[in-house]
Amino acid sequence: MGKACEDKCVGQVIAATITLNGMPSYVEDQKAIQQVLSKAIKKAQKVAEEDAARKQNEGIPTLSSDVNREIQIEEILSTASSEERAEMIDNGVMCAISCCCDRNPAKGVGDQNLKQQCVDGVLKEADKAMNYKSRYKSEIWWNMNMETTGIPTPFMHRDKNGADTTEPSHFPMGRIKEIEGFEPSQGYLRRTDVVIVSDSERPPGEDNIDSVVEMKFGKDSRDFKQDQAYIEIAGGKDKYQVYRIGEEPEEDEERLCNCHSPMLPLE
Repeated sequence: MGKACEDKCVGQVIAATITLNGMPSYVEDQKAIQQVLSKAIKKAQKVAEEDAARKQNEGIPTLSSDVNREIQIEEILSTASSEERAEMIDNGVMCAISCCCDRNPAKGVGDQNLKQQCVDGVLKEADKAMNYKSRYKSEIWWNMNMETTGIPTPFMHRDKNGADTTEPSHFPMGRIKEIEGFEPSQGYLRRTDVVIVSDSERPPGEDNIDSVVEMKFGKDSRDFKQDQAYIEIAGGKDKYQVYRIGEEPEEDEERLCNCHSPMLPLE
């Protein structure tokens, strides 16, 4: 069922990237994005029409409340600062995907619900469609041995000259040899759920991270050392966000989603 969330959310990821980060400078990237965005919007519209038909068949009133929410969103965005606008749009993307994946998770062996894999699939599909120029980078692996690197360093795919690109590494486990003094279970290697970048044409890093996002579904537990590592990657606690989907927050700073209207806060 992860495919349903791809159809519903990939267009939103692309549109949010263009709105907040702009179109890439290369014409080839621009053409690819324009083509895929048109297809993604059509898929999202089809999903919305099917959802509206389902609600109508179930006798659920939708039209007036949906219109009111759209008006409310437009009013808020029209008066918001650039920072508030970006936060609202980013929150809308994170919540739209996580809420969809909570309802329609990918399936594993034995019908296991794979909600996090669903989120990863949506974001990776959008990133690939944009020639890896998405604002939202899923499951990047990081070298955390800062005694040698000075800062957390992402494992990105390298071009023929050995320079990092905006595409995640194809084989991050093969890069472990680059971590000097690596020992298993010592925190030298971390994988972020989502990194939101300010410049889609550069790899994530110290000066190109708006925030690091951790997704928790249901009663998924948190790990203090992991939180601290993600704060280090983000560049500060104020740039680290934890979303709790499907349960009450376990800690004060955890965010909840309004799954009825992801861009709006819970009432």
